Amino acid sequence: MSRAKSFIDNFISYTFIEILNRIIPFIFLPIITRLLPNTSSFGAYDLFLIIQVIGYNVLISAFYNSTYRDFFEKDDINFKYNVCTTSFRVVLFNSIFFVTVLLSFKGFFNDILNMGSEHEHIFTLSVFYILVSVLHEMIKLPVRMENKRKIIMIGGLIRAITQKTIAIIMLLMHFGFYSLMWGLIVSDAVLICYYWCYNHRYFLKGSFDLKLLLGMLKFGLPYIPINLIFVVYQVTDRIMILRYLDYADLGVYAFGSKLASMSGVIMIAFSSYWFYFSLKRINDPDYKELIGKALALTFAAFSLFFASVFLCKGLIFNLLFTGDYRLGVIVFPYLFMNPLLLILIFIVEQQIFNKRQSYISLIAHFMGCVLNITLNHFLIPKYGIVGATIATSCGYVSSFLLLMIIVVFIRKMIVIELKTYFMMIMFLVFFIEVNYFGLTPATVVFILLFMSLILVMYYKEGMRIYRQWRG
Repeated sequence: MSRAKSFIDNFISYTFIEILNRIIPFIFLPIITRLLPNTSSFGAYDLFLIIQVIGYNVLISAFYNSTYRDFFEKDDINFKYNVCTTSFRVVLFNSIFFVTVLLSFKGFFNDILNMGSEHEHIFTLSVFYILVSVLHEMIKLPVRMENKRKIIMIGGLIRAITQKTIAIIMLLMHFGFYSLMWGLIVSDAVLICYYWCYNHRYFLKGSFDLKLLLGMLKFGLPYIPINLIFVVYQVTDRIMILRYLDYADLGVYAFGSKLASMSGVIMIAFSSYWFYFSLKRINDPDYKELIGKALALTFAAFSLFFASVFLCKGLIFNLLFTGDYRLGVIVFPYLFMNPLLLILIFIVEQQIFNKRQSYISLIAHFMGCVLNITLNHFLIPKYGIVGATIATSCGYVSSFLLLMIIVVFIRKMIVIELKTYFMMIMFLVFFIEVNYFGLTPATVVFILLFMSLILVMYYKEGMRIYRQWRG
């Protein structure tokens, strides 16, 4: 099987899986917004998710990618059992300890987060969700590493159906925004049982290996600050919105982010296979050129996808939503773009991780995060929630540019064609123009010209890859 066919087949499969997983939540979203007409409810739900994301990244970051990498070190099933058993036991112990500590200081954290009587249970539910989500992800990992797409697809559908069913039943029983939280907790608990049926042997037949653990920590520990920096992006946006604005504005921002996460389907599908693909092809003689082409074609596809959705943003919000939820359209373009920017960052920084030089990525993301926090301080008071989205996008772009300078120009780990740089400059001009002037007849023509130019530039390359895929 050719490299193009292998990558496209898996990318399409994982994209299809993510679409199936998200189509049910997307169908139910208009129903939920009518049962929760107050946008502040989505603000409370967003706070619940932020607390969970912080704990989740602290507990799993060091072991997820290191388990993935070590799993393919040897073609020995007993070694694979030891890898999974070692990582799972450490994560399980850390999770129980971490959750116990957080619950012991529940009152302290409620005071810091300024939780009133209406929101007093958010922190407790977030802590329980940290434990459930971490165990779910670790128990699911073997089927993901073995690329068992059918099992993952069915699991995703079970999660989506369970989550929304629980949420809507509880909403009808007037549990308010807590319904959304319980939907997530119960659905992940169900998936723990589902994946345990397939993967239990990986956690029961292996032995704890201290040498393996030390190797995992050496490779995985740098992922913790990097992943926490991504969390800081989300947390600072929300905290500063609450500081300068209110829960209703946070709700609009959270809702716009929820809808914009449709681009996250592509990001998750891409990252699900990219790590594996990059490691498998690292010894190919044309590896640097291969990664350069992957970056160029990904950027071209991302540009076309973003331009198409930008044209339809008003139609999407006006057709599906009512009231203040329609205000989410003002933050939608930036929030929609951010997961696509992360795909480009994944491609570039993977070359650093392959060389075990993750400190470079840490520096780049840290500088982007500092820029994000600084811009939030100045832009949110002036532009509201739009200022928060602009600050986040600028942070990601600065990290990407810094990584490009180091990986492409200084370390020469990727070979990129001149037309790729031209396309990136064109997209930057396009993005500034359409967001400054909005959707006018002139900008619509500009968008169509931009899309046509991208198609002309990459038509031959796209058709060549298509023929390889079909052949």
